[in-house]
Amino acid sequence: LMMPFSKVNLNYRTENGLSLLHLCCICG
Repeated sequence: LMMPFSKVNLNYRTENGLSLLHLCCICG
């Protein structure tokens, strides 16, 4: 139960982080 949830949470945070990084690159 913990592994799938942890993996999904990690993927969500990673996608969100990449999205913010991409936005910073565009604004920069």
